[in-house]
Amino acid sequence: MKITKIILLFILYCFLTSSNIFASDHDQTLNKEEQRLIRKAKHFKQIEDYQDYLQHYPNGVYAEEARRGLRGETKEQLEEKAKIDKLAKPLFDKVMKTNKYYSLFLERFPKSSYVDEVKRTHDMDLWEFTKTHNEIYLYEAYIKRSLSGIHVEEAKKIIGPTKIKELEAKVKPLSASDVDGNLILYKELLGLDPENIKYKKKVLHYQAIKNQPSYKYTSRIKERYDKFDDSTRYSMSLFGVVRGSGLRIGVSAYHSGKGLTSKNHIRYYINFENHSSDGWKYLKYCPLRFIVDGKVSNFGELDHDGHVGNGYVLEFMNASVQRTFLNKLAFAKEAEFKLGITIGTFSTEMKEGLQVFLHYLQK
Repeated sequence: MKITKIILLFILYCFLTSSNIFASDHDQTLNKEEQRLIRKAKHFKQIEDYQDYLQHYPNGVYAEEARRGLRGETKEQLEEKAKIDKLAKPLFDKVMKTNKYYSLFLERFPKSSYVDEVKRTHDMDLWEFTKTHNEIYLYEAYIKRSLSGIHVEEAKKIIGPTKIKELEAKVKPLSASDVDGNLILYKELLGLDPENIKYKKKVLHYQAIKNQPSYKYTSRIKERYDKFDDSTRYSMSLFGVVRGSGLRIGVSAYHSGKGLTSKNHIRYYINFENHSSDGWKYLKYCPLRFIVDGKVSNFGELDHDGHVGNGYVLEFMNASVQRTFLNKLAFAKEAEFKLGITIGTFSTEMKEGLQVFLHYLQK
């Protein structure tokens, strides 16, 4: 009886052992395929490979590792983030409870998992304040201070019509010569109304002017209308400084009325400005002569004005000239001048600037 029992137990043991061997071989086969897929994903780090693994083994041994791969995070990074979150949790709770200390939290724990929630909470709190007081400047401040951008588009829609009116009022009186001013304002308007054809054309127009090589001269032209005298003045510094002196040269023009037309009678002037710490230099003697391509032009004694500052003297002298003379001067091969006892050369840069100025005033 005992022998029979022993034999039966032995047969059962053999059966169970053989079953485990088969199961082990089967599991080993599955593990090799699973390992192949995860090795491929880890080597190439492609999203498709991690997805391929999870499709075949959603609950596999390496499933969590594959999900981290999809998020672009390693196990070490997750462990590091968990440590940071543990340190950040007390301050995070304080932020959520008090609606304060947003900046402090983001400064101390920029890599915490709580960052997005802190930003959203900050923006929701700021948005509630903005909506409650409902002022345009607060919506503008919200757009600048928003951390998550959650309500930025809504804020733009609210301030859009009012802001557009303000900017339209600012750009309307600007002269066309104020390229920078127009470009800045029309860019703002286009940002508020991106589909507006007029704003698009204006931005393209002023940007094209600014990209032209001659713009460095055009940007120097200043246009000012005096409503009391009903006259318009144009001026341009030619940035000509005579070596060894504080003398600077410019050109200006005047006409009656507002706006340049073919009917305007324009008066032209060459302007001299002298900045000196040695006292008056041209007060008693400031005749002007030009030699343009060998031809002498004498303008006589110039009108003189000026004032004394703290340790310096500023002098102004103006010569009334004809446009025909300026045309010759602008395109001269050689040009020199003598003001008082100061001799200077009308440089290539001055001539280029004068050409742009004359073209600007040509109708």
